[in-house]
Amino acid sequence: RIGKVGYMPPEAYARKKYDARLADVYCLGIMLFMMLIGAPIYQMPHPQQPAFKYMINGKLSEILKHWKRLRIVTVDAMDLLNNILRYESKRFTLE
Repeated sequence: RIGKVGYMPPEAYARKKYDARLADVYCLGIMLFMMLIGAPIYQMPHPQQPAFKYMINGKLSEILKHWKRLRIVTVDAMDLLNNILRYESKRFTLE
């Protein structure tokens, strides 16, 4: 594995084959989330982490509602994050 665990896409964390470009897109999504919210989403990208499970299923708003930070993220930013912070097969690409 390369990089810090908190920025790794789930495919890299699970040591599966992955597209490096899509891994970079995921990492950018993590950085955008932290710039907007000021805190990381989870400790590691693993399905047993409750926040990761919500995030990977496109339910970031549920996490932010629980953290009382939903109002600081625009609808467009939430849509972008929900489409970036997904498993590789559903993730936005650079194209």
